[in-house]
This record gives sequence, C-alpha cells and structure tokens, in this order.
Amino acid sequence: MPDRPGIERIAAATHAYRPDWPPGSIVALIARDPSLRAKTYQDLADAMTHIATDPATQTPARAREAGPWWRIGTPVSSDKSQLDPRRPRC
Repeated sequence: MPDRPGIERIAAATHAYRPDWPPGSIVALIARDPSLRAKTYQDLADAMTHIATDPATQTPARAREAGPWWRIGTPVSSDKSQLDPRRPRC
C-alpha cells in the first residue's frame, strides 16, 4: 500500500506519459479509491504505467477496472512440473 509520497511519485510518472492527465487528479483518484490504495506500490505503478501507455485508455480512472494491467508480474502458470530440476535457476 503506497503512502502519500509514493502516490505522488506514481502520479508524476503517469503524468509524464500522459501530460493531459493532471498529477493532482491522479493523486485524488488513487487517494479516494480504497481498492487502488490497497494495491502494492509496485502493482499500482505498473498498472498506471500500462494504462497511461495504452492508446485505448482515455482516463486514469480505467485503473479501477479489471484488466491486464493488474496481472503484470504474475506468473502465467504455477505448474512447477514444467521446471527442469537439472537446469540452474537464475
């Protein structure tokens, strides 16, 4: 869960991608939405970057929707049977 300075950094980064989205509006969106505030800093930053760089996105409020931006960094499969125990892990 990001603190206020973290939310402001995410808003500034998002604004850098989408100058038409005022940072104050992005901060307000995140600060007022309990589901967004409950996200980790990394998940929220990844999601906001994803939607800001998506040409189909018109507003940062799209972060409230379910979408691929909330699956960034999530393993595609948790099936460990696909791992070869003979290969070293990074």
